[in-house]
Amino acid sequence: MKKSRNVSIITMIIFTFLMTLIPVTKAQAIITQSNMDKATLLSNNKRISETLTNKSFRDDRKYYKFNMDKDGKVDLTISHDKAYSDKTLLIELYDENGYKIKSSQTKGEEYKNTTYLPKGTYYIYVLKYASISSVSFDIKVNLKYGNYYEKEPNGSIETANDISLDTSYIGTSDDYYDDDYYKFYINKDGKVIINFGYEPVEGIEKGTWRISIEDTYGTLISEYITKTDDTSFEKNISLSKGTYLVKIKPYSGKGVDLNYSLKVKFSSDNTYEKEPNDSLKLSTPIDLNREYNGAISSKSDNDYYSFVLGKPQPVEVKLYNYNIKTKYPTLMQIKIVDAAEKEVVNTRLVPDYIDNVSYKVTLDKGTYYVHVFLFPLSYFENDLDYSIKVIGDSSSPTIDTEGFKSKPTQTNVSPNKTWEINFSGALDIKTITEKNIYVLDSNKSIVPMLYVLDTVKNNKISVTPVKDYNRGETYTLYIKDLKSTSGKILKERTKMDFVIQK
Repeated sequence: MKKSRNVSIITMIIFTFLMTLIPVTKAQAIITQSNMDKATLLSNNKRISETLTNKSFRDDRKYYKFNMDKDGKVDLTISHDKAYSDKTLLIELYDENGYKIKSSQTKGEEYKNTTYLPKGTYYIYVLKYASISSVSFDIKVNLKYGNYYEKEPNGSIETANDISLDTSYIGTSDDYYDDDYYKFYINKDGKVIINFGYEPVEGIEKGTWRISIEDTYGTLISEYITKTDDTSFEKNISLSKGTYLVKIKPYSGKGVDLNYSLKVKFSSDNTYEKEPNDSLKLSTPIDLNREYNGAISSKSDNDYYSFVLGKPQPVEVKLYNYNIKTKYPTLMQIKIVDAAEKEVVNTRLVPDYIDNVSYKVTLDKGTYYVHVFLFPLSYFENDLDYSIKVIGDSSSPTIDTEGFKSKPTQTNVSPNKTWEINFSGALDIKTITEKNIYVLDSNKSIVPMLYVLDTVKNNKISVTPVKDYNRGETYTLYIKDLKSTSGKILKERTKMDFVIQK
């Protein structure tokens, strides 16, 4: 997912050191108003008998309407004589604006369907197929009100149903192409638990439902396929504060016209990977000596974790508790890279016949990234859960904060601010390190940053947080001891406080 970044520019003359800041659809309507006006009113749980024939034009169709006084569900039942064709009636449901919600056919002598709808007036269109000379039928609607049902239409991001956390909602699939979208909001980082209940289905091997987690742009974050021999499914995923969508659709034809239940729960548990984390910029920050849980949720899923070393030291990266049980070989891979994406530990295969691996390496002070991914030729069936831990000395080194000249405090700064630092001459790239340019939070802890040098003139550095700054918090940018390519050292040590907008 691409993130727009607010960029400010810091201009520096390398030896006199002058610094300045420069802010940088719905489907087409088919039923007409005339059809609506002549529609027969269906009362709750009252049966109406009708006959359709070919005697004259329009004798082969009927229009009905019913009123939903509140949000709820409607059970539609149509019973008719057995016909010699397997398709007797076409049945379509419209909202009060004339937009089609669903379309079905009767196959057999009785048709039953459940639809979850918001408050409003709805219309039913019943058409006899031309191959049938006449057919008599009974039609009835049964209305049940409640706030915790799916509300059609909800087949797109724009029409997604808003749902509350820790609340069960009931929905149904109308056909193989039916997408049901639900939208939820979490007010802080944490663990989201997707709880999904469904009816068992026999006769298929590859699953009943496809459950996807997306952001508000429709970018896929994670996806799961339910097993056919289960009746419930629960999955943990760690997400950053924000709005997300759950998309539910049948994975196979066996999932059509089945009810399901959905509950989204939340816990402020920060020991799970935070999706999306499929790049260095979106990596999940982790602390040394603490266990985190993640999952490879697709064949192309990439999980990145970042950790900071305040001093040179040996570390051990452990990957364990993974549960690989597939019919064919499935291998995960792990590698460690620095901020320039240069491998400091070569890519290693994680065998599927043991349940833990560890890699030991000595690293310099700085920010590093652990990349967990699937071997390209591996077989992928469903989520591969795992735990990860980086073991090392987490004691904080002495951070240089004295003897810096303060620049004016910047306020109302964007959480994803990028600072651009311009110099009057070319810089010695070896001096552009976290030792000389760094950001501290209010607890004097180092904030993981990405550094990008303009390689044309080597006189501009972009400094970007790996993860967004916390809203309302004050940070400090420190700049010191940089050198030009001619060997001259920056004369003035400078710091600048900035406050993130709430």
